[in-house]
Amino acid sequence: MPSKPKGKKTSNEIVISNMMKVFPVSMVEEYLNLRGTNTQRNRRLPMQMLFYLIVMMALFSESPLRELYRIMKGAYGKLWKQTWKAPPVKSAFTKARKKMGLEVVKDVFENVVQPVGIPELEGCFYKDLRVVAVDGSKIELLK
Repeated sequence: MPSKPKGKKTSNEIVISNMMKVFPVSMVEEYLNLRGTNTQRNRRLPMQMLFYLIVMMALFSESPLRELYRIMKGAYGKLWKQTWKAPPVKSAFTKARKKMGLEVVKDVFENVVQPVGIPELEGCFYKDLRVVAVDGSKIELLK
């Protein structure tokens, strides 16, 4: 199997790095601390990583959770300064999601997501209602 050229990112790493630009680790940690759900000790599944896994689950719903975990840890495991031998068991993901709760994801979402179109931009509104469209296709672009 050919290896990637030095300094080049894989498509998974590009997706994850872009996700981390939109949702910076410092912001995620801030909301985890506000809700009192941040990781207190060294774990295989830190709450910060769990947040990104939840976002990835929405983006890559066809992929198994343990595969998303493997991608995340491979691309940016160094952020959490850990070495993992094996991914957590399935029940660990469920327990951690329950512990974190919906509020953290909702808080980050409300802080980041906002409408892009302005009333002056043609096609953004119809009879004073914002036009919204969802495209079900997925395109990955490499730089």
